[in-house]
Amino acid sequence: MDIQNDGVNRRDFAKGALALGGAGLLSAVALGASHSGGLVFAQNAPFKNDIEVLNYALTLEYFEATLYKTLTDAGKLQGKDLQYIQLFGQQEQAHVDAVKATIEKLGGTPVTKGNYNFPTLNTREEVLNLLNVVEQTGVGAYLGAAGYIQNKDILAAAASIMQVEARHTALIRFLLGLPPVPDAFTPAFTPAEVLAKVKPFFK
Repeated sequence: MDIQNDGVNRRDFAKGALALGGAGLLSAVALGASHSGGLVFAQNAPFKNDIEVLNYALTLEYFEATLYKTLTDAGKLQGKDLQYIQLFGQQEQAHVDAVKATIEKLGGTPVTKGNYNFPTLNTREEVLNLLNVVEQTGVGAYLGAAGYIQNKDILAAAASIMQVEARHTALIRFLLGLPPVPDAFTPAFTPAEVLAKVKPFFK
């Protein structure tokens, strides 16, 4: 199927609009976000179309990009730690920009950025541990939502971006002194599991 008929082609995705990102495609069957950025349960899941899935992805991409910037600015990281986290933050912001562009190309309206409640972190380990949890949640959420993406080109693009998010996780775990790839298989998180992990960060 050529996505050109839907107003965006695969080349557009490859150049930037493909980035469905980090915590990306949330569990599409049960999580939702209002247009004011609030996190809520979706009442009529699974979602009706890919624009709805992308908007839930955008909700989490806003969250991740803001989290990375907040933690980078906190001054708890130095040297290679800081370099890697700054890079990952730039990539998450690129995901935000790309997802918004994709939604608009498909004729949808992007959700707006929410308000967040980030904890005070005092050490390098606390910063990296939080990012580890967030990135692993994103990868698991991808798997939980993949079956609800209708357009095959969007699904392929999401899978390619999921690899980047998994690499974020592996490197953060390495910086923590943990096995970068602890298991042979990555678990898919249920909607309830994703909600439990991210809801405390949303005001």
